[in-house]
Amino acid sequence: MKIMMFGFDGLRPDCVTQDVMPNLYSFLEKNCECSNARSVFPSETYVNHPTIFSGFLPEQHGLIANAFYDTSVSRKDFFLGSIVERIEEAERMTQGNLFEVPTLSETLAANGRSYISVSSNSPGSTRLMAHKSETLGQINISVNGFAYAVPSVLKEKYGSDKEGNNYERPEVEGLKKMNEVVHDLFETYSMADVNVIWYGEPDHSFHQFGIGSPEAKKALEAADGCFGQLLDRYWKDDVQVIVLSDHGHVTIEKQFNLTEELEKRGFVHTENLLDTTAGGFSLLWGYSGNIYVHNKALIKDMVYEMQNMDEMGMIFTQDYDGINGALEGTFSKRLVSGDHPRSGDIRYVLRSEDKIDKWGKRGTCVCHPFLDNGCSIHGGLNENEVHTLLGFGGSAFKKEHTVSTVTGVLDVTPTIYHLLGITPTLPTQGSVISEALKEKKSISEPVILEHTYTTRKGPYSQKLTISYKNRIPYIISGQRV
Repeated sequence: MKIMMFGFDGLRPDCVTQDVMPNLYSFLEKNCECSNARSVFPSETYVNHPTIFSGFLPEQHGLIANAFYDTSVSRKDFFLGSIVERIEEAERMTQGNLFEVPTLSETLAANGRSYISVSSNSPGSTRLMAHKSETLGQINISVNGFAYAVPSVLKEKYGSDKEGNNYERPEVEGLKKMNEVVHDLFETYSMADVNVIWYGEPDHSFHQFGIGSPEAKKALEAADGCFGQLLDRYWKDDVQVIVLSDHGHVTIEKQFNLTEELEKRGFVHTENLLDTTAGGFSLLWGYSGNIYVHNKALIKDMVYEMQNMDEMGMIFTQDYDGINGALEGTFSKRLVSGDHPRSGDIRYVLRSEDKIDKWGKRGTCVCHPFLDNGCSIHGGLNENEVHTLLGFGGSAFKKEHTVSTVTGVLDVTPTIYHLLGITPTLPTQGSVISEALKEKKSISEPVILEHTYTTRKGPYSQKLTISYKNRIPYIISGQRV
């Protein structure tokens, strides 16, 4: 049995229409679609990829945001998932424990199985799919950075001059290059046991042009065309196909600089954790992020000021009782699986709403001014950010079937292990999606309970809905009320 995993970065399920993405639309219609699939918080790529490729929640695998401080590595430089050098340095400084759980690629290697990942995401994002690929003898390539290709022999073969985002957006040529590389790898090395083909579109074009823009439509069409080409050529015999996205998007409606606003209220922003200026804080990034407060006594004052900002959405602080944070009106970081030593003293998301944007898509938000109004962003808990695409096809799966129970990025690796007959050394938090399988064998039905939590301080109130599958949380939505 071989597995082909097709990832569409940032793809909202409602963008998969018959006229724009006919190949993917047809695949989901004829095979098995999970209609209630969810990302993890924050709904960022460098958090959800580690969850996809491990089967564990962020507070377990340790990659808690796109950018974060790990004081065991550095108090000056923060971890940034797009940069390979930061990943390699963190891996060295943590003595091989950047990921605090076994990953898919490691477990495959330990069981004598082969692995290939090809992506048009950043080189760092691609490396996080299989961060130990170099030592494990696996193939890991970003067409946006051939200089970082693993193994090193492929750097020259594909052109080591490409070290950045060199493809014009929408990245039609980058997607085509991906398919060329996949063809060549399959011809040269043959198909691996698990093959990851991860398209960086439509995420890149959504960010730059907006969800419903003409450029985004071209990106969707190009990704769908490339998917169809590989499906037509390689989906045969005992090949199982997985299609998924890592998160959705919402449209930016208003600009807001939280760092500047906190400075106006008497706090002092510092560039890193080495600067312990009185009243100081370090903030990473903008729409959804972590705030590291140097003097812990100031956390209460800072949260109070944030709760009185109209632009503020959700606020999470140190755990109090598993639901509420230590400060009134806040949720616990543990509630969203974000209670890890690498996380900030305060975790937040700027405000989002269920409004219809100018493209006719639901979901708008306030965002730090690094993108223009009308562009889109992700990282928060809006329904349209956490609702993801997930589907399966092949001899192991049901045909013309919809799984309506809650599933998510957390369940992908456990399902792969089941298909390949692998028992991981550490049981995953995610579950095998038994509802999609033709033969469930001895897999028991999941126990699912849904809860809606609210917390309030004065006029500030927030709400979070979580579905628990076998006691593991799957976030349905979260917003300031």
